[in-house]
Amino acid sequence: MHFYTSTSFKYILCGIILVSHVVVHCFLLVENVHTSSNHRGIFFFEATKKPDVPNFLFQEAWTPQWINGRRCIFVPSRGKNSQNQVDAKTLKKSETNGHELQQAKNSANLPPIIILGGMAQCIESWQHHFNDLSKERDVFMYEYLGSGLGSCPKSSSPIDESNIDNFAHVLTNDYYQDVSLNYQSQEFEAIIRQVLTSCNNSSHDKNISYVHPQVDVVAFSLGARIALATMAKHPTLIRKAHLTGIAAQRDVMGDMIFESWKEMLSPNQDSSSNLKPFAWSLIVSTYSKTCLEHAGFDKVLGWVNHICTNHHRMGLYHLLEQNRHVDPIEHAQEVARNSCTDTQIAVGSQDVISTPDQANRLNEALGSRNTIQIYQGCGHAVMNENPRQWRKDVLTFLNK
Repeated sequence: MHFYTSTSFKYILCGIILVSHVVVHCFLLVENVHTSSNHRGIFFFEATKKPDVPNFLFQEAWTPQWINGRRCIFVPSRGKNSQNQVDAKTLKKSETNGHELQQAKNSANLPPIIILGGMAQCIESWQHHFNDLSKERDVFMYEYLGSGLGSCPKSSSPIDESNIDNFAHVLTNDYYQDVSLNYQSQEFEAIIRQVLTSCNNSSHDKNISYVHPQVDVVAFSLGARIALATMAKHPTLIRKAHLTGIAAQRDVMGDMIFESWKEMLSPNQDSSSNLKPFAWSLIVSTYSKTCLEHAGFDKVLGWVNHICTNHHRMGLYHLLEQNRHVDPIEHAQEVARNSCTDTQIAVGSQDVISTPDQANRLNEALGSRNTIQIYQGCGHAVMNENPRQWRKDVLTFLNK
């Protein structure tokens, strides 16, 4: 039998093709990781290499966009002459009417709302809040490094970790080497500065301009800690910050919960691609018993599947591992010394992760003139257990 038609030759040929495919795959991932890592803190479209935020921001539909591996969404204000976008013609027409002029000026002083979600939250986790929050202001949200679908180097879909080779897995792990609060605060500042600049320079309407140099922040859990770190490092960027589910430190119960999450997310676990144990534990720890009973098993299972579908295991692991021992009191004291940001802390009475006592301790360290808001009967995720009252309180605080 001729060698080129033999079974051995066919096996050798298949082996060569398979090895070639793996090499190409690893090369492309190396290129993607290093390309993305070089620009992680810069607000770039991957296709252009130059900031082009206005084309992204002024879309009519609420369609998430991919910008340098970050998944973002912009929800334009639904109010007339609101959200510090002022029509010069309207101002001129209002000069004869003092009340209308004052209303236009007041709306001009409303900065955009920036949303920072929790560790295992994505844009879709907040979509039911967008309508109310965007009545008078533009709303912008992005998934910070490690959270949501924005954690994959130059990818528009989740990493299938069960089908990735060890070398590529190491590269993915390297991409999350710094998801610390320090890095997150730097990226937040860079993104927001670019958003404000791009909106102000946009050719969308020459009669409209962003006149406010600051933003208001609505943040939850780890997102609230990122906001706090940002206020400490960039004291003039944030005008007001509404922080839900944040405290000075965790008690014994909270520490145990976080230790269990670390074990569930650990890359050393045999079932490294299965997020379900972590997702179930997260939901049970985050919501009150009453809320879970009211939701029922099927709905809660949907929440679990949503977490599994929209997050990457390695991103969550590094977010948890790098940030769980950082003391928020240090950032709070820095904010109290150098920042004029007005803060409001909100917690649930049954929150086992950020207890009311520890939330009050953080509030005192901040030197806030506002007393903390405690939502009776709620767990950690106040904004989902009592959404209407929470949104009302958020807007009352931001608008006063």
